[in-house]
Amino acid sequence: MASPHSQITVKTTAYVQYLFVVYLFIICTFLMTGDSKEVVREKAQLLILKLMERDVITPQALFDKLTPAFSHKNGKIREEVMNCLQTTLTE
Repeated sequence: MASPHSQITVKTTAYVQYLFVVYLFIICTFLMTGDSKEVVREKAQLLILKLMERDVITPQALFDKLTPAFSHKNGKIREEVMNCLQTTLTE
């Protein structure tokens, strides 16, 4: 029989893995906002907004993690991060 501590460790590890996957997913999605195709940028921004609507990640947590994107070398990514912030604040 497993001890209660090992069950907690397994649940915690699974949760940390979940958060890591969500974080990577959000980073990759924000990188898509710098794409040259308008449709790809729009879909990436809609996906990010849906994640916030469904409480997968809070807007505050999202922008805390994306602070480095405001100084990204690609100007389009910086612009789209600002657009996403603006859209989040207006909705």
